[in-house]
Amino acid sequence: MQKRSEKFYWAIVLFLSFLMAGCMGSYGRLKSSPDVEKFFHGREKLPDFNYYYSGRSNLPYAVIGIHKDYKFNDRVWMQIDNQSDVYHKIENLFPSPENDYYKIGADILDPSGNKVGIWFSYYRHTVVKVYTDKRIDVLDPYNPNERRGLGGEY
Repeated sequence: MQKRSEKFYWAIVLFLSFLMAGCMGSYGRLKSSPDVEKFFHGREKLPDFNYYYSGRSNLPYAVIGIHKDYKFNDRVWMQIDNQSDVYHKIENLFPSPENDYYKIGADILDPSGNKVGIWFSYYRHTVVKVYTDKRIDVLDPYNPNERRGLGGEY
């Protein structure tokens, strides 16, 4: 009887390990990128991205570009239709010039480390979920209980 319960125990542990690995494997991340900041300062156009913002139109929380190969779940994001509006939204992330330090440029990476988008925000973190069928979710970084710009590290 002892061996049977031990086998059952290990079968449950193995099953839960695979289950947890499958859930964790689909999360992407942000990675700080000087190239993304150069993109903003140089006013370069990246035609392979669709752009969105979250928050108020005159004071967004974040501006993101998602590669056109991905289907983006934009339920809390508003699409930005033209390139000049992308720069205007990024400039409005933190309207005070002395606080420019808090504008963060980052790559949005899939679980394998491939670039799937770009990120501008004074928040340093968010949840990125990438699905095998090239769908992507990026959560709104706003947390009413957190002070602006003091989020976690990349």
